[in-house]
Amino acid sequence: MVIRKKPVIAEQEAKINAVIQKGGSPINTIQQSDEPYRLTLRIPLPLKIQIDDLIAIDPAPPSLTAWILDAMKQKLQRHRHNEID
Repeated sequence: MVIRKKPVIAEQEAKINAVIQKGGSPINTIQQSDEPYRLTLRIPLPLKIQIDDLIAIDPAPPSLTAWILDAMKQKLQRHRHNEID
């Protein structure tokens, strides 16, 4: 049995039930969103140190996030290039 502190408004309850009944996967909502996807990334400390060293020698050092995004883009480009060959 559910105990509620305030009375139920039928319209709000109907909206909540519609969302619950709709179901679906969160992937659908991510594809439709214009907001950046947030990701928590855990990397081994030795790898992080190597990345920090590379960033430090850059004349215009990017943020760690920018560096990781650039590395991901380069990896995707190499992958696409290898699929073409």
